[in-house]
Amino acid sequence: MLLSKNLGPIGAAPQSPVLELDYQGRGRTRQLVRLSDGREAKLLLPRGRPLMDGDLLEGDNGERVLVRAKAEPVVIARAGSFKELVPAAYHLGNRHVPLEIGELFLKFLPDPVIEDLALRLGLKVERTEAPFNPVTGPYHGHSHGHSHGHGHGHLHGNGNG
Repeated sequence: MLLSKNLGPIGAAPQSPVLELDYQGRGRTRQLVRLSDGREAKLLLPRGRPLMDGDLLEGDNGERVLVRAKAEPVVIARAGSFKELVPAAYHLGNRHVPLEIGELFLKFLPDPVIEDLALRLGLKVERTEAPFNPVTGPYHGHSHGHSHGHGHGHLHGNGNG
């Protein structure tokens, strides 16, 4: 089966096979994959948007396949309050680290430098295995007219920066 159409996060059709991929795998648009029912399928999607947990793919035969985030090694950095969480999210995000943001926690892929920064920002850090679903930004997969160096001192969005 050729999976070439992403219908987006519209939910599963009854009895849909599942395609479970880690974060990196969900970013690859061309690959051979194995479905939950054991069949192989070819993934051939347009570049630009990673697959998200809950996306529904449609095959060339009309069959639908549900995408799920596979558990993988991650770091969960927990805050005691939103007052701790917000600055940590800002500082980690400012380093362009993919982050999943939850209630009083940040989740990211293992990286000793980022883990150390999270600790220095007052978070409690734990390595575990879990699905990883980072926040995607408004510019993900789109060119917006300029390079994104770490030192750019302007704002995006309202035209006033």
